[in-house]
Amino acid sequence: MNKTIFILTLAIGCATPATPAPPAIKSKTTAGVSSPEKNVLSLAKQKIGETPSGFTAHSTGPGKAGVAKIVYLDDLEKKALEIRGGDADQSHYTMYLLNEKVPDDYKCTLKFRVQAGEGERAAGVFFRMQENRADYYLLAVKTEDKKLFWTVFKDNKGVLGDKDNQILGAKDGWHHLKFSCNANTIRWELNGRKQFFEYDPNSTPDYRKGGFGFWVRSDTLVQFADLELHVSKAVANKNKHTKMIEELVSDNKRLISLQLIARAKEGQAPVVMGSLVPDEVGQPGHQVTLKVLDTGENFYGFNQGKKVSTVTVPLRGRDGKIMGAARMRLRNKLKIPQQRDLAYALDIAKRVQEKLPDRKALLIIP
Repeated sequence: MNKTIFILTLAIGCATPATPAPPAIKSKTTAGVSSPEKNVLSLAKQKIGETPSGFTAHSTGPGKAGVAKIVYLDDLEKKALEIRGGDADQSHYTMYLLNEKVPDDYKCTLKFRVQAGEGERAAGVFFRMQENRADYYLLAVKTEDKKLFWTVFKDNKGVLGDKDNQILGAKDGWHHLKFSCNANTIRWELNGRKQFFEYDPNSTPDYRKGGFGFWVRSDTLVQFADLELHVSKAVANKNKHTKMIEELVSDNKRLISLQLIARAKEGQAPVVMGSLVPDEVGQPGHQVTLKVLDTGENFYGFNQGKKVSTVTVPLRGRDGKIMGAARMRLRNKLKIPQQRDLAYALDIAKRVQEKLPDRKALLIIP
């Protein structure tokens, strides 16, 4: 039977002593290790004929967001993402936002072709979209005018931008687009023609990170194929852990915060693999977690002034062996007994184990 160690902390103290920072572990525990990449736009697991999973649709202007589905293209012998805009009005935009977070700076390649549309035929990609879904950057092509636009949107209004009035023709009916964003420099290559734009952050809405997705104007019917936006597995796993923790905090009203902690390698100091605060990922784990990993004991602390319980419990894999620790802070204004807090924490840990059943799933770096 696991023992529980109880630590009472007064308002003037910390829940438990701070961890001495191990010199070898820094915030890049992603640190110094090359991580495989994941293509977050891959259509390999998407089902033909169905709405693409992993995206959220929304629109601006009149009408509702248009429909999207995965299609199989006989001429390419591969899958593609097909989107039809939701309204013929030229002020209507349909957007499909990728749910997965992408890095601040990255490269992306794709190709697209416009198939039909009674309204303004235009399509492209938006990126660095802010949480309000009204501020973002757009790279789009008006096929009939043979123009490419880089536009800055603020409150869903194009406020600044640049354009190329003489784009090269589509190859085999497909527009081939490569683009990258690095700080305040946006580079793109459309059908072999290279351009870049370096904006002044003092005079231009300066979005350094945000969401990525596909943009269609009016009722344009467009197909996107050969989609590539690579994110390191470390970043992908970090985002996955953060999303899971956000859901747990949302579903459990007493849960204030949750850290998932493990050793990246045997013999190393434990580090944070997942947290509600992304910047904590890669930081040294609290010294209590070292004891939890070594002994399998549960640790409990209570801050009398803040009315907060801190519980640290082991995480076990399918094989029953300890693979990590879950350290969480719980609201406790009603002086809930220690054993009930512990039971609550163990239930949270059980849910984590269901999502992350082994070390490979828990570790940031596979």
